[in-house]
Amino acid sequence: MRKDEALKVSSSVVRSLRVSLFLRDMTGTAIARLTGYARPTVSQMLRNDDMRLSQFIAIADAGGIDPAEAIVQAMKKPAAATAGVSQTRKD
Repeated sequence: MRKDEALKVSSSVVRSLRVSLFLRDMTGTAIARLTGYARPTVSQMLRNDDMRLSQFIAIADAGGIDPAEAIVQAMKKPAAATAGVSQTRKD
């Protein structure tokens, strides 16, 4: 996987985490309490489209989200988006 493709997957999984936490009514304060990170740090991590794997795992776990499944689903999205689209033509 190329660096730019990996960044797209990373961004997708972090956005998905934000949405899942929102739907579960998880506040930054609650996540901070459960993870040990400061609340402003949690807010900053969730605003970015990329975060350390250890941070992602801690936050996902705090929200009751399986981090491995979240990554697998994010990796399927780009493939699904390009399914059926022909590759560069070689005429």
